[in-house]
Amino acid sequence: MKYFAGIDVSLNESSVCVVDETGVIIGEARGALPRCNDAIRKRS
Repeated sequence: MKYFAGIDVSLNESSVCVVDETGVIIGEARGALPRCNDAIRKRS
């Protein structure tokens, strides 16, 4: 079975939705994005 993911990214939040080949929603998630400075600090 094939799965497809849609991703929506904005400045403050991102969302993802996964559907199967018949269009049935398998999973959804939404969350705040980390600030750039915080992400850079974690990688250092």
